[in-house]
Amino acid sequence: MRLCILDNDILDGHLAETCSSFGAMFVRLFDRAGVDWRMDIFNTQRGQYPASFDDFDAVLLTGSRADSFSDAPWAVELRRRVTTLLETRKKMVGVCFGHQLIALCMGAAVGRAPQGWGAGRMAYQWLDADFPQAAGRSEIALLASHQDQVFELPRGATLVARSAFCPVAAFTVGNAVFCIQPHPEFQEEVSAYLLEKHREILGEEKYIAARSSLKQGHEGDHVARMLMARYGPQANPDDLVTLRCDETLSIVDVARRSNAVVLTVLAVAADLVPLNVVPALNATARFGLVTLSRRQEAPALRIVREQLPGWVAAMGEKA
Repeated sequence: MRLCILDNDILDGHLAETCSSFGAMFVRLFDRAGVDWRMDIFNTQRGQYPASFDDFDAVLLTGSRADSFSDAPWAVELRRRVTTLLETRKKMVGVCFGHQLIALCMGAAVGRAPQGWGAGRMAYQWLDADFPQAAGRSEIALLASHQDQVFELPRGATLVARSAFCPVAAFTVGNAVFCIQPHPEFQEEVSAYLLEKHREILGEEKYIAARSSLKQGHEGDHVARMLMARYGPQANPDDLVTLRCDETLSIVDVARRSNAVVLTVLAVAADLVPLNVVPALNATARFGLVTLSRRQEAPALRIVREQLPGWVAAMGEKA
């Protein structure tokens, strides 16, 4: 799994010294969750983008102090690129600013929230019991810092989380897009710093309540595990496609250009990365059955498993 992180801010002062960047916060978040992904960070305000998004399995848009509806050239360019990614059904995750920008690119209204700033630890009603790693969940608590909101659910999206303060707190679009307003990557120290920075704007009563809420903890690390389950190697087993081809070189070429797994003779695919198979395939075996761990099996595979020992025994008797 290769993740493209589009970092949409340039931190300064204390946050730059302690956190480096929003992108780096996400790398640490996924590392804590045990995610074995390759993650590359590109700063959109500096005009940094990958040569091709095709090189990545998913794209994550971070938060930003900027407005998602800004006319700044970098924000206009980012919206143009995200619109293209939506058209190609690229897997994407949007957080805070990224959540708002993706919704905006989908035609939803986004702007200053009349409720004012969302700050500190905030609880949301969780609506999708089928979301990976969310079985039985009815609530989720995360750290927030935002004055803008998505005002309406984008067309074609499914509402995943909400609260009275933030009615569109998270949404999905099929299996491709997941957007969320609060910050799973934040730690309490980051929220405490931002609360102090916005203390005058928040007002003393709201500041004290938000500051006190940080003692209750948050579930950012669990959101990382949810995203791992949604976008990792075990995700969306029903989307798998099995390709068969009598011409070996053609099917090997498909594997070179995609994340497909191919079972073939090593000599014709020496440039591909070998996968460890458990148990290892014996070079003299007459039958080989290879599956991907944690993937959904086709119903007929159970029959093959049951019959395979008998077939192997029968071949041995004839030998």
